[in-house]
Amino acid sequence: MIKSSQKNKIIGGALLLLQGALLAAIFFMLINSRYEDRLYDTFVSKVVKPGMSQEEKALSLLHATHALLMPRYEIWGERLNLGVRERLFLSADSELLEARWRCASLSHVLCRALQRAGFTARIAQMKSRNIWGGHVLLEAKIKDEWVALDPLYDLYFVRSDRRLASINDIRQNWEYFKKQVPVDYDESYKYEDIRYSNWGKIPVIMPLIKSVLSAFMGEENAERISLRAAFLNLYKVYAVLLSILYIFILFLSVSRMAWGRRKDNG
Repeated sequence: MIKSSQKNKIIGGALLLLQGALLAAIFFMLINSRYEDRLYDTFVSKVVKPGMSQEEKALSLLHATHALLMPRYEIWGERLNLGVRERLFLSADSELLEARWRCASLSHVLCRALQRAGFTARIAQMKSRNIWGGHVLLEAKIKDEWVALDPLYDLYFVRSDRRLASINDIRQNWEYFKKQVPVDYDESYKYEDIRYSNWGKIPVIMPLIKSVLSAFMGEENAERISLRAAFLNLYKVYAVLLSILYIFILFLSVSRMAWGRRKDNG
């Protein structure tokens, strides 16, 4: 049988090893997170020029995203042989490279670029042919107004007063706005049903989060929250989660050491 002192040493060594592994993983995630930030900052700096209005900046990023990613989608789009890298680290750097998921990838990249350019942006899912997520686009906040941007078609909509339209504007008057779509536009994308977050994706947990948010900010405001837009830099998300786990393991280690010393001192 293993003696109590030996068992304690084994547990202590295992906790120490786990802490080291977690620190290494956090460091790895932070390096990749900062690399991704710099990647998008470079992209934004090449597109956004001094003197541009907010509207010009947003539309320039829309055009550049479409022009950059559509040829990449033609090469790498919708590959089925996904590896660990694609499944677990589908962050904005890989989306920028491959644009594998078409409208979802283009919206991911454009949203990330807009955020790095100082905009507030949110990703939206459209119900198409009775399937949620049949099309993905986004909205950017320009001069306190939301503006719909569809990077798949390099598309934005203009209202009768010459201002850029929001998703809500388009949904309320599709007969007017559908005249502005390109000839290759999918006619099923009618803006009839739009959601900003899939609150049913994780049963119990996500509906509970939505209920709490609705209680504090109102159900309508909770419905407009785009969770995906907050987690585009997946490396940063992993770094935060691993840091929480590290702090918990560190707490266990310190508590265990303190308890052992009290026990030794009788």
